[in-house]
Amino acid sequence: MKKAAILNLAILLMSIACSKAQEFEIEILDDAALELIDPNAEIKVIGEGFTWTEGPVYIDDGNYLLFSDIPNNTVFKIDAEGDLSTYLKPSGYLGKSDYGNEPGSNGLLLNKKRNWC
Repeated sequence: MKKAAILNLAILLMSIACSKAQEFEIEILDDAALELIDPNAEIKVIGEGFTWTEGPVYIDDGNYLLFSDIPNNTVFKIDAEGDLSTYLKPSGYLGKSDYGNEPGSNGLLLNKKRNWC
């Protein structure tokens, strides 16, 4: 059930890439989603002010979720309690000159050994 709760947070977080809190609702388009998402779940904003987010990837060993804010060159972590923290900054480009609008990580994957790459 913790995985489902973190997945719910991920879905919500990925849809909140704005700086103002808004009213949200869950719309189920495929009944298969009901295996993971409770349509009556409380929606809680746990972060805001992201420019453009990508991911997420779930880390079983630590029971947390990682996602990227690419323009801000940062990977964030959400733990099972819903606490948000910076996981890695910079997450991509390490240089000092301008790198354009996409300096952060380009995708989050786990390899066969379940290591983040």
